[in-house]
Formats: sequence, structure tokens, C-alpha cells
Amino acid sequence: MFGMMSGQRILVHSSNERSVADIIDEGVRDQNDIHALASKNGNSICVMIWNYHDDDEKGVSSIIDLNVNDLVNEKVLVHHYRIDDQFSNSFEKWKSLGRPQQVTDSQYKALEQAGQLQLFTSPEWITVKNGKASLQLDLPRQGVSFIQLTW
Repeated sequence: MFGMMSGQRILVHSSNERSVADIIDEGVRDQNDIHALASKNGNSICVMIWNYHDDDEKGVSSIIDLNVNDLVNEKVLVHHYRIDDQFSNSFEKWKSLGRPQQVTDSQYKALEQAGQLQLFTSPEWITVKNGKASLQLDLPRQGVSFIQLTW
């Protein structure tokens, strides 16, 4: 996902972000770290959002309200990619295969396929209102979403 980001980094604000000092001192246990990186390149803005917790266990998902400001077009095309326990995850596929130490050729191909970045939803055009595109997504714990807006 990070390799898909290009251009100039742009400022991101998150109401649930954890500071680096806090993460180093206390870890990420009492509250998930929900934050993002964003970049702009020509007619595209990319946002990578994560929902991280130190304990690699299933937990409550989080509703993310993503607002992208200062857009000049009336519509943007949104591509939403995801890595979580169901999408783009060869480790979860390996576990579902019984955690084999030696994989067969067909298992290897299945693991390769499972590790490819997948669209979470079909691409869709959304309307920009007053220069702002707004999206809401449900991001599972330990999940990462990559949102690409183009115009």
C-alpha cells in the first residue's frame, strides 16, 4: 500500500492517534492507535488508515469518518483496498490451510493469491460537497485500509 502512495505528503488529523512517545512508553493496549498517512500527486489523493493494537487478537472494529478537504472537483472516484483477516492476507490463508510447514504447489499458489492487494469495495464515484469528500468505513482491529481518490 505504501508503495502506491506518491507525490507530496499531506497533513492528517486523527482523533484517536497515539503519539510516538506514548506508544514507546506504554505500548498500544488501553486504546487502539487509529491514524493515517496521506499524499497528493496530480489528480489523486491517497490515504492509508490503520487500526492497530499490540495484542494480535480479534477486537472491536472502529468506525472511521474520513474527510478529505480542499477538493475542487464536484465528484471523485474512490478505490478502497483492504488488508485484514479476510482480505489481502496470506498469513490468514496459511492458518486456514492448517499452518503447514511444507506447502504443496497448489497451497503455494493459494497463498500467493491471498497475499495480493484486493479491493474491499467496488470503485464508486462520490459527490464532493463544499470542497470536501466524506466517507465512513468500518475498520477492524489490526486492519489497514487504503483509499485512493481520483478526479
